[in-house]
Amino acid sequence: MSTAGPTARRHRVHLRTRLLGLVLLTVVPLGALSIAWSLNDRRHATDDAHRRTAEIAATGATAARALVAETDVLLHAVNRITDEADADCGGRLDATLLPGSRYLNLYAVAPEGTVACAADSALTSTDVSDAAWFQRALERRGVAVTAPAASLTDDTPVMMIATSRTAVGQPATTTPGVLGASVALQTLVGFAADLDLPTGSVVQVLDEQGRVLARSVDDAAYLLDPMPLFAEMTSQGASTGSVDGRGVDDEYRLYSYEEVDVGGQVLWIMAGITRSDAFDRPNQRLAWSLAMVGLVGLLVGLVALAAAQRLIVSPIERLRTAITGFRSGDVDRRAGDIGGPAEVAELGAAFDAMAQELAVRLQNQERLLRQLDGATEAERQSIAAGIHDESLQNLSAVGFRLQLLRRQVEPAHAAELDRALELVDETASQLRGLLFDLRPPSLDRLGLAAALRETMEARFDDRLEGWSVSGEPAPGTPDWAQLLLYRVAQQALVNVDQHADARTVSVQIGDDGTLAWMVIRDDGRGFDMAEVDAHPRPGHIGLRVMRDRARAVGGDVVIHTAPDEGTTVRVVLPHRAAEGSDRPEVS
Repeated sequence: MSTAGPTARRHRVHLRTRLLGLVLLTVVPLGALSIAWSLNDRRHATDDAHRRTAEIAATGATAARALVAETDVLLHAVNRITDEADADCGGRLDATLLPGSRYLNLYAVAPEGTVACAADSALTSTDVSDAAWFQRALERRGVAVTAPAASLTDDTPVMMIATSRTAVGQPATTTPGVLGASVALQTLVGFAADLDLPTGSVVQVLDEQGRVLARSVDDAAYLLDPMPLFAEMTSQGASTGSVDGRGVDDEYRLYSYEEVDVGGQVLWIMAGITRSDAFDRPNQRLAWSLAMVGLVGLLVGLVALAAAQRLIVSPIERLRTAITGFRSGDVDRRAGDIGGPAEVAELGAAFDAMAQELAVRLQNQERLLRQLDGATEAERQSIAAGIHDESLQNLSAVGFRLQLLRRQVEPAHAAELDRALELVDETASQLRGLLFDLRPPSLDRLGLAAALRETMEARFDDRLEGWSVSGEPAPGTPDWAQLLLYRVAQQALVNVDQHADARTVSVQIGDDGTLAWMVIRDDGRGFDMAEVDAHPRPGHIGLRVMRDRARAVGGDVVIHTAPDEGTTVRVVLPHRAAEGSDRPEVS
């Protein structure tokens, strides 16, 4: 089986692969550049996100300070009102003093810790002496913030803003009472409502232990839950900074934070933006860039493959086809104008020039071979004629004279004459065998089939299990063609005799009026034809000679064989020799 087709396909695939590799050498750096640009863009997006969240955290810190300051002003106003009435505020403190919804209640607490009056009058006489906010306000003798603190109405967590209160007319050393305001924790993130935050963003306030006091989303869903990133925040040792990670809702965000101290209470204001919000635009740009690079790479690759097919692959394929055809024996095969780059076109022209030169040399070689073949046949015929007309005639005369002499000599000398007659008969037999090999008389008298039968009978009668010859050339088959068929068969039968170790051999002759053909088959051990062609061995050189002699007149010899599978030799010869060839001379 020929490997030229698969090999050619592999070469084309390798060529296209190399071209695609060149395209990738251009496209991959562009893709890498796009990715690097996108990563840089993501770094800028991270910086922008942290800058935005830092601004939000700073706004929250400012809002927390403002809330405490406003509450302090309110409490001082309440202190004046209650002072102008009486030391026990005389019921002057009521719900009408609560500005808006940020304050849940207002309290005036006596020095011993009993609620003297409140906006919610039901709380009067409640003891808050053990409350942390009451104790802190007394200690600070000024505004004090406690968060979280328990609401006096339902124990829900609130932020208490309290300040010490001195009754009118009492000395400064007198133990003061306390004025306090309970504030909803969600008020701490109320400023976020005025901000245009991306979807998924969050603003939250933590206490000094890292517990969530308020969130701009989820309301109280995570109230007092510990913030997972709090330890990382405090470990940085700075009041402001950035941290990335998962919060209480397990959502990954980019956070900025700011620490704020209000009324002795440390609060942490945090603002976070989800990665999708932060990186959405860079990711879109990256996807667009990669899509464009991929599209450009695909278009460039297709254009490169199309151009390579037209300018390189097709011309080289035409050149390869021409070379393969020439190598297979088509000496008239040429590449012609194969187009493509100048280098490829020059290669095609160089091949054509080489092929033309080789064709001329092959024609001269074939002509010499035909002349040599004709001269050899003429010499064979001359030697055969000399043996037949002279040597055998002379030997016959010698034998006749020896027989006459045998009758005349004494019996004592008859044995020597008998020995001489045996030598004459043996020599004549050898000469007839040589005459048969040179040119069997039956070839001219009885034809090709009869000559082959004589040859096979002489060679194989006592050596093979069976042999046969069938068929005849057509009446119009030229003598030179029959002689050439005989010579090819003669060489093939010699190979069978010497190398095949066959049990049977057959010869089949046919003719269709324009072509004469012959098939020689044996069931011998066969051989590796490729190995014999590549490394001719003694005894096998005749195979090449058979082919060369047939091809010299426009015919061919094809040999099918394999180890342990026998050998088949097919010979085809035209009745008319190929144009430009010299017909072998025959008598």
